Amino acid sequence: MSEMDLLVVAVVAIGLGLILNLLLTLRLVAIRKREYEYAASPYSLHAGQAAPAFVGRTLDGVSVSGSDYAGRELALLFISAECPACRDVLPRLIRLHYWTQRAGVEMVMIGMDSTTKVEMLVEEFGSPIPVLIWSRRVRRQFNPRNATPFYCYIDDRGLVQSSGSIGSEEWRHLEGKWETAGVSKSEITRYM
Repeated sequence: MSEMDLLVVAVVAIGLGLILNLLLTLRLVAIRKREYEYAASPYSLHAGQAAPAFVGRTLDGVSVSGSDYAGRELALLFISAECPACRDVLPRLIRLHYWTQRAGVEMVMIGMDSTTKVEMLVEEFGSPIPVLIWSRRVRRQFNPRNATPFYCYIDDRGLVQSSGSIGSEEWRHLEGKWETAGVSKSEITRYM
């Protein structure tokens, strides 16, 4: 191999190294930008603000929109099949579903995974809670950090009343409210 050939190989190698370095730098910048946007995003919606409009589909493929729940209280539960805390809380949510129905509150689970994973989770736990599949964009409007298990409680006027982690103090307050609304003490004891 001549000196000229070696020089060409060296220049090509340096050029490829520079291109690779540039691509890695651009990737790092994109990652940092997403991290910054995540840190700057609010944890949840604020009480009193209008709930964003939404369109999703059931596990059977039926299209459902926010207007289908107009005039009714709505508890949205953001659950992931891959979230251990979600799996721990799901039996309690299934029992709570009975009480929310009696209290006039629609409880709807929002699947944070693929339809297949959500179907498997519902089947595994025998959940009667209706499930909606939303696009990532719609989920982020209600749950900016994609937290799980997470809830958003919307009143009959379409205003957010509270949102946050399932298990938080606000959530426990809602549970108590729903458990006692329209349900006798003997009924509560029977389902505990």
